Amino acid sequence: MMPRFVCRLPLESPLARWQTAFRQERSPLSEILLQKGGFPLISQQMNPETHEIRATFDAQTITVYQAFDPVIATPAVKHQQLVPPFLYDRMTWIKPSFLWMMYRSDWARSAGQTRILGIQILRSNWDAALAEAVLSAPESHVYPDATAWRAALTRSRVRVQWDPERSLRIQKLPYRSIQVGIGSALSEAYATQWITSIKDMTPLVHRIHSLVGAGNLDEAEALLPKVEIYPATEAMKLALGM
Repeated sequence: MMPRFVCRLPLESPLARWQTAFRQERSPLSEILLQKGGFPLISQQMNPETHEIRATFDAQTITVYQAFDPVIATPAVKHQQLVPPFLYDRMTWIKPSFLWMMYRSDWARSAGQTRILGIQILRSNWDAALAEAVLSAPESHVYPDATAWRAALTRSRVRVQWDPERSLRIQKLPYRSIQVGIGSALSEAYATQWITSIKDMTPLVHRIHSLVGAGNLDEAEALLPKVEIYPATEAMKLALGM
């Protein structure tokens, strides 16, 4: 069973509502805020019980998940890299939460997201990326003012936003899941240099979803990838306001 985490933040904070409204990868929250301009800083101190990185990892690697169309997923598994037609000139979002990926892809049933890949990347690259990341919303305890946040976001190579974690039934949980956007300046390096292995998780996704649909939640939960709290470096904590 996953450990329980206590949330001391209201679930329907302004940030949560904005993230829910603008969660689509092609219209990220940060783009909406930048287009509108003039947004005040959000005063919402993150705490370690709600904003922690939960992931499957070992001494050298961490597993993240992405959903693709078979035209991208099939060669990726074959070559153990993300190769064309994967595009290197756009931001790509990676998620260490298996269940958040199930929510995002509707259990691998959404168009263009019918193959779920478990991608192992080097922890050294993950740590370095998060150490330079810029949050997708202007947190007052991280940025001195909205102008500083907008300037940092404009030049950022890595973006982070925190969305509600999901249960087996895709219900919101009272703690957050990290989503990491790798910008075009780093996308090719991520796709071809950071990755140590790629596994097609789609058969497991279908098996777990079938068990959930049949009401066999204990059996479904037993098949979930095992996660632990990822040890954030001081540089990561500083960048992410953790």
